[in-house]
Amino acid sequence: MKILFVGKDIHDPTTRYRVLPLMAELVAAGHQCDLEASRQNPGLLVRARGYDWLFIQRKLFSDWFLRLLVGRRPFVFDFDDAIFVKSDGTASTSRAHRFENTVSRAALTFAGNEYLAAACREVPAVVLPTGVDISRYPGPGDVAGQIGKAPSTTLVWIGSRSTGKYLQGLHDVFRGLAADDLTFRVIADFQYAHPALEVENIPWSGETEVANIASSHIGLAPLVDDPWTRGKCALKILQYMAAGLPVVASDVGANRDVVVHGETGFLVTTVDEWIGAIRELGSEERRQELGAAGRLRVERYYSERVITGRAIRELGAAGLI
Repeated sequence: MKILFVGKDIHDPTTRYRVLPLMAELVAAGHQCDLEASRQNPGLLVRARGYDWLFIQRKLFSDWFLRLLVGRRPFVFDFDDAIFVKSDGTASTSRAHRFENTVSRAALTFAGNEYLAAACREVPAVVLPTGVDISRYPGPGDVAGQIGKAPSTTLVWIGSRSTGKYLQGLHDVFRGLAADDLTFRVIADFQYAHPALEVENIPWSGETEVANIASSHIGLAPLVDDPWTRGKCALKILQYMAAGLPVVASDVGANRDVVVHGETGFLVTTVDEWIGAIRELGSEERRQELGAAGRLRVERYYSERVITGRAIRELGAAGLI
């Protein structure tokens, strides 16, 4: 089979975690796979010729362009965000229309969580969570995972400029923890500062992100609750748990699916709950207990091997491979 993947470039997180592992598995099985940028222009229409089917990741093309792009060929649609609304959670008539047109035409739809799958309405969608390559992360107790851990408790958050706005939800939490011996490590493409605690800003890099997470103590995942955030697929939480870190996360969307409250971390809502959870994880024994349980949960349900295997089975059942 000749399969064209249409998505963002190889540096985009969605491509790295949801597209490239599947492409590699299909190539290993003898299929030809190519990746093209999801730009709505004539060049993509030309390059798409000659492929047996297409895999479209996230992109909502206009009706006419989608019709020309796929022709009579089947296509798979994959999405891991609430792309049918605006990123501030407000409704968008144009996005909703393009979304409905796309999923109604797709031979198979992969949705990153239950909320996203439900948005497909009468069109069946397969829930396919984002997976992480567990082999990249040192397990709890591994020497590599302990190198660089500071004596004080290091809280960590990984993200980007676009998601940095959710850190506002931690401002009062950090004020309440001002007397505690804490460092807040931010792995991102911007600088963060807070007057109540020490902040360590580390530029994101694919080569260093794992080490910078693993050498921390507690992973944080704040979110507001709106129609956009409910579509988030908890990638940072999976990264924390893969590295053997316990997690404190907002009780929102897919966070609830990934975090087992009290076993792999804590789901919290109020400022007092945030502070209480972080202080409970000041105990090294408690961190190790929850971190080990989180690592095991990722291995069983969210590893790249498990998720890619599920995708391959669904493609086979749909008659695409």
